[in-house]
Amino acid sequence: MADGKLNHAELCVIAVEWLYRKFDCGVVVSGRRRGVLEMPDALGFLGRDSVLVECKATRQDYRQDAKKLIRQQPELGMGKWRIYLAPPGVIDPDTLPSGWGLAEAERRGRGWRVTPVRDSYTFERDAFAEIERLAADLASSESYVEHLKTERVYDEMRAEEQAMLEEAG
Repeated sequence: MADGKLNHAELCVIAVEWLYRKFDCGVVVSGRRRGVLEMPDALGFLGRDSVLVECKATRQDYRQDAKKLIRQQPELGMGKWRIYLAPPGVIDPDTLPSGWGLAEAERRGRGWRVTPVRDSYTFERDAFAEIERLAADLASSESYVEHLKTERVYDEMRAEEQAMLEEAG
């Protein structure tokens, strides 16, 4: 962005990397998926536990987030720990929902730095929703892998056919 603040897409990339690095998550999912009540910007898994990161690039986006059903009924949400990630000054820690953590991300040279502002408490979470989210990602990646395998088989068949034509010709 022109003012140097990180945009939502950049924050999402940082959130994924941060979950791998800081929390040592073995699996992290990110991106929008239909069919689930909550669509976290990043959700990391540490064994049986999970960390949800919601990225907010603007105060307006943060205010809109508070209106979501999932924020009104936190027991329906994902993440044993829940953290907002935003540029410095976007979220006032005093306005955070009960139990939520806050971390601020900013550019540093060619990279970025994440500074924890407030830790998250633990939440009761909807583990089934987390499994649905993970399954949706696995299903889409499996479909993509199957597509790549099919393309490779067709490429090999075309190459064999071409070789046979060249030998005959």
